[in-house]
Amino acid sequence: MLVIVLWLGLVRSGINDIGLIVNDTPGEITSLARPAPLFSAKALDGTVIDISQMKGKVLMIDFWSSWCKPCESEAPILSRTFSKYPHEDIAFVGIAIWDKTDDVEEFLDKFDSTYPTVIDKTGVIAIRYGVIGIPEKYFIDRNGSIVAKYIGPINEDTLKQVLDSMIQN
Repeated sequence: MLVIVLWLGLVRSGINDIGLIVNDTPGEITSLARPAPLFSAKALDGTVIDISQMKGKVLMIDFWSSWCKPCESEAPILSRTFSKYPHEDIAFVGIAIWDKTDDVEEFLDKFDSTYPTVIDKTGVIAIRYGVIGIPEKYFIDRNGSIVAKYIGPINEDTLKQVLDSMIQN
C-alpha cells in the first residue's frame, strides 16, 4: 500500500522533485473519525513531542516544508492563531517534511513561529497520517481521534472556527 501511495504522489501533476504535491488552493475540512497515529519525536527546541501524552488537549498538526509557497502564506496565520489561545488546552505541532534543519529554523524565525516543530526527515510520520501534499492540517480531539483534515492553506477565520468548535466539545 505504501508503495502505491508514494507512486501516486510521483505521477500526479504539480509535484516537486521529492514527490509531495503542493496544495496551493484552500481545501475543505474533511470529517474523519479515527485514532491519530502515535509518534514521539524530538522538536527543534529540544522538547520531545509525544502524541500519546497530549490526550485531553485539542491538537492541530500541520505538515509543511520550508520551500512550500502556500505553507509560507499560511505561516503567519498559524503563528497568530496559536498566540491567541495561550490559556486554552490547545497544542499546535508543526511537522516539516523532508526538509533541512537550517531551512526550517530560518522559516520559523521569519514567521515568528513559537509552537514546537519536528522535522520528519524520512517522511514516516507523514505517511502514517496519510499526507499526500502540503500544507495539510489534522485536527485531533481531546480523546486522541482525528476529527478533521484540512488540505491547502487555511485562513484565520476557518482555523479559529474549527478550534473554537473543538474546545466547546
